[in-house]
Amino acid sequence: AKGKPVDKRADIWAFGVVLLEMLGGRRVFDGETASETLAAVMMKEPDWDRLPVDLPSTLDNVVRRCLEKDPQERIRDIGDVRLAMKGVFDTGGALSEEAPVLSDQRIWQRPSVVATVALIALFSTGLSMWSVFQRPQAVSRGLTRFPIMLESGDRFSSAGRRVLAISPDGRYVVYQANQQLYLRSMDQMEATPIRGTTESGGGRSATFSPDNQWIAFQHQGLIKKVAVTGGAPLALGEAGNPYGMSWANGDMIFFGQGPSGLWRVPAAGGTSELIVAVEEGEQAQSPQLLPGGEWLLFTLRTSSASAWDESQIVVQSLETDERRVLINGGTDGRFVPTGHIVYSQGNTLLAVPFELASMGMNQQGPVTLVEDVALAGVTGSAHYAISDTGMLVYVSTNSDSGMGGGITGFTPISALTWVDRSGNETRLPKESAPHFNMMLSPDGGRVAYRTDAGDDDLWIYDIARQTNQRLTFDAALETNAAWSPDGERIAFIRLGAGIFVMNADGSGQPELVSNESTNGFTIPTDFTPDGQGLVVGINNGDIGLVALEGDREINLLLETEFNETNLRLSPEGQWLAYQSDESGIEQIFVRPFPDMNAGLWQVSRAGGRMPVWSSDGSELFFLTPDNEMVVVPVEVGSTFAAGTEEPLFSVDGFHFTERRSFDVSPDGQRFLMFKLAADSSGAGDAGGGGRLQIDVVLNWFEELQDRVPVP
Repeated sequence: AKGKPVDKRADIWAFGVVLLEMLGGRRVFDGETASETLAAVMMKEPDWDRLPVDLPSTLDNVVRRCLEKDPQERIRDIGDVRLAMKGVFDTGGALSEEAPVLSDQRIWQRPSVVATVALIALFSTGLSMWSVFQRPQAVSRGLTRFPIMLESGDRFSSAGRRVLAISPDGRYVVYQANQQLYLRSMDQMEATPIRGTTESGGGRSATFSPDNQWIAFQHQGLIKKVAVTGGAPLALGEAGNPYGMSWANGDMIFFGQGPSGLWRVPAAGGTSELIVAVEEGEQAQSPQLLPGGEWLLFTLRTSSASAWDESQIVVQSLETDERRVLINGGTDGRFVPTGHIVYSQGNTLLAVPFELASMGMNQQGPVTLVEDVALAGVTGSAHYAISDTGMLVYVSTNSDSGMGGGITGFTPISALTWVDRSGNETRLPKESAPHFNMMLSPDGGRVAYRTDAGDDDLWIYDIARQTNQRLTFDAALETNAAWSPDGERIAFIRLGAGIFVMNADGSGQPELVSNESTNGFTIPTDFTPDGQGLVVGINNGDIGLVALEGDREINLLLETEFNETNLRLSPEGQWLAYQSDESGIEQIFVRPFPDMNAGLWQVSRAGGRMPVWSSDGSELFFLTPDNEMVVVPVEVGSTFAAGTEEPLFSVDGFHFTERRSFDVSPDGQRFLMFKLAADSSGAGDAGGGGRLQIDVVLNWFEELQDRVPVP
């Protein structure tokens, strides 16, 4: 269970478990799940009160010595058990030739049971002696499956990137939930938050060092590392939100940057370095340095690929830049020590043999191994990790884990719901779905949103007519819609392609206005009041403006070392509200627009996210870290002034992502939100009381080698 080497003393311990269960009549170690049982085995002592009070001391000593958790203190050979039961090691008196008489006649205390135990020991001794003279053979340990349960109400976050990692020795799992990183040791019952990731969006894309002692992750525009034993994170080098990350032997950390290619940074700290550039329209992710240190394995999404499933898994020499295509049609490929490449296609994990010596594939086709692995549609990463010891961990898309379906499998079922200032709820007639991001039209009559139900396109729901219209049809992961002031147009980001604007009634074709492959990962947030410009957030947290006429270049308005996200332009267009981590935690700030260096005001007191203006610009609404919706009265004009926060209602039971997840009606009296539905199959307490889980498979390499033999 701990991933350490074992010897025959493990069998001695198992014999002790069976012996104690025979004597006590009950299970020694138990739990509701396999993981709880394993934890009990590793962390708890047997309940010795279960032993019969009149049990012979020799047998009492035997069972206790068999169940010593420290192998050094345990009986070393099953033959010694037989001798101990005869009293050979008892120095307190003469050997007894007669079995003691037991007064209590419970079935597991009868003399026949003691005789049975002696027979078992005798048989075990013979079996051990026979095995000494046999030719050693590999013994199959068999697959063991169990879940790691998240706490009730916890939800995976930043699911557009890989949300979990496992240490090479299989001792630790890291996962991202509730906007922070958690470390779970396999010999502990609970996960603990990782210091330095509990604010400002938490760490992302975690990976372990080859010696299992460090965890690297991206946070606040930097690659950082922290010891598994705790302590403060150390900054290593700059990086945008990674498209996969790995830590190689030689103390170098590799990370993908999508349209900006592949990068590396020394694990001791230094300057981040571009090592693989990509062509315009291409994206690269999940780099892994192969044994030998020359070749890099990664996924390349070409300009012609409409989805990550159509990508190529390639290797490229860091010495000569030679590139070889290994697999057409797959993503997130990873080399494992068995001589295989494991990769994802949709929600399926497949494997093929790979020859390190020749850096090539043989003729054997891919074999399906796991069919329900959740996929991060934004970056093409699949939510799985494999240790060097053969342990597989992954997040499933099945209903038992509460992940739901769709390309990411992380958006729970929710219902569009109006909530007034007192917290009273009115559910809209629209059918529940895996909703993702929203924005109300200027008149409050329509809501644009993306669904995670498998199509990944934009939809518009007409609130009055109760009709649902699909706006786009290319399943290109389009999100973050922004309405023009007249409600006639919608701007959105098409991941991997850029920012587009199209007619809100669905007529015509989307028009490309900014290509993200040349301008970075840009997110449209608001039209300017005249409808001629778009306020955009850039992937490193900066703020820009795109003119919809002319050259359409991004005009950078604010560039800082911090992350500015969830931008919202005031109705008259003179002020910009946003959330930023510049104070150490996410807070709400306001700056003049477009001259953003002319002033700065902090609106929130103890943290906030997702600011939204009232339609007249007199109020700002946002969410607090305590899950409260609050309102702050503001005065705007030639200067800015903010009043005191006033809590309105709790937002527990509602679904929020990293970006715009609620909006305010034109009269400022109601809030449109995503209420977790009762049919969300375990999506937190509000969705049926279930708990999410990470699926664990021990000894997975045995199945891999059996089903995909390496020639």
